[in-house]
Amino acid sequence: MAVINSKGLVGVISKTFSHTSYVDLITNGDLSISVKVNNSYGILKNGHITNIVNYSDIDEGTPIYTSGLTKVVEGIKVGDVRKVSLDKYQLEKIIDVDIIPLENLNFVFVITGD
Repeated sequence: MAVINSKGLVGVISKTFSHTSYVDLITNGDLSISVKVNNSYGILKNGHITNIVNYSDIDEGTPIYTSGLTKVVEGIKVGDVRKVSLDKYQLEKIIDVDIIPLENLNFVFVITGD
């Protein structure tokens, strides 16, 4: 289940109890989320997106959204492209992401996806 605020994705619920839940924040280095940048799909982890082929047309400032291919529903904003570079073999792009701000999380919402 996705946890969001007014700006986009905050994290994913990892464990639930009768009245509370644990949330893995999007900044958690162990959390991997499938995302979509333009028409390309990749994996967001540690503020970087990998597994995007080199021929994909992606510019700085492009918005990034969840893809719906993992446990998070499609179309939730994750952040924006900060920098685009290539891996050491020049085969895939590595994208640095400006993740949505996580300060002042007074109100969050849970999206179940069902």
